[in-house]
Amino acid sequence: YLIKRQDVRFIISAIILLKYSLFTRLQKILIIFGYFFIYEYAAISRNYAYGVLLIFLFAVFFRPGFAKNYIILAVILFFLSLMSAYGFLIVIALTGMMIFEIIIDKELLKNILNIKARLLIALMIILLGLILSANVMSPPENSGYSAVLANKFDLSRFEIVVGSFWNSYVPIPRLGRLSFWNTNILHDKLASCIMSLPLFLFFLFAFSKKIIVSFLFSFTTFLFIAFQYLVYPGFLRHSGHFFVILILCFWLSKYYQDDDKLKSFFNSRFGKYCDKNRIVVLNIILCIHLCVGLFAGGMEIFRPFTIAPRVANYIIKNDLNKSTILAYIDIRASMIAPYINHPLYYPQGDRFGTFQIWDKKRTENIDEQIIVERAKRISSENNSDIVFVLTKKLENDYDS
Repeated sequence: YLIKRQDVRFIISAIILLKYSLFTRLQKILIIFGYFFIYEYAAISRNYAYGVLLIFLFAVFFRPGFAKNYIILAVILFFLSLMSAYGFLIVIALTGMMIFEIIIDKELLKNILNIKARLLIALMIILLGLILSANVMSPPENSGYSAVLANKFDLSRFEIVVGSFWNSYVPIPRLGRLSFWNTNILHDKLASCIMSLPLFLFFLFAFSKKIIVSFLFSFTTFLFIAFQYLVYPGFLRHSGHFFVILILCFWLSKYYQDDDKLKSFFNSRFGKYCDKNRIVVLNIILCIHLCVGLFAGGMEIFRPFTIAPRVANYIIKNDLNKSTILAYIDIRASMIAPYINHPLYYPQGDRFGTFQIWDKKRTENIDEQIIVERAKRISSENNSDIVFVLTKKLENDYDS
């Protein structure tokens, strides 16, 4: 049932992981059926699955030193930068990692002139993707969904953002609740924030003998936390990119031999402990993700995340799609549009469409009287009945 709910993105990502990654067979299975891959990025926030697929492709084509093809990697990063804000940040981190490798690899730096043309072309491709992505992400003036940059320190916001690191690695929801999504067993944000620090330090020290991977891990974590604090804290689907980067770091670490460039800083008892037990801790985290993924998948069977398909089937079965369909609240009710292949009328924004437009017009504060009046007007203009699809009950009765 779970596989049936997925699409080609999930299947291709799974095939790439199974065939090309250097994880053990057990680890591959745990990753594929973990929470983010089998549920969050497959059943709910499916757009992020494209980013995961491209990240896996990057790992397949990446090799240390001269062995890598910068042009192919740049093309992958070009498309990754267009996937999401987090894809944009990951591209910056991966580009920074490759530049960092050139700087610290004496052999690569010494022969930089031999690959100068390839590097310049690759850099231009990556920069083009970042520029296009930044242009698309910049909200227009009439946007009703643009975030306000944090311009002063907010302790509560800081705790939420840092705590998202823990939430990503240990996404155990609060049990005993039907609505488990976006919850964590540590529901206190200060507790999540405190638990994030030892997790981060453990893996930072665990990657200390792979300086390139250590750079990627720390730099990406910094970018994510800075973005979430300054722009938008987000939800679990956003925080899940911490975990995706952890998988990528373990994948890339297989390509590198141990080195002692950071020996003076990391060669401590704690550093040796982290290096020795990193696989054990990774396996524990993957087992947690498997359990949560199976739990979430089971909940999806018995209590679906959305009943939009059922509503759509009811509308089609009763020929209601021949009438004008009013959808309120738009962000939730609009989910039926793809299933019935029919434009909906949104009283928020006073317009038709198959999706909502995130402008200031839709944020207009309207009461149910206005909704009914607009419905009557649309019914009169189109000479059709109005079918109300509501996610918020009307408080009063109205004449048809």
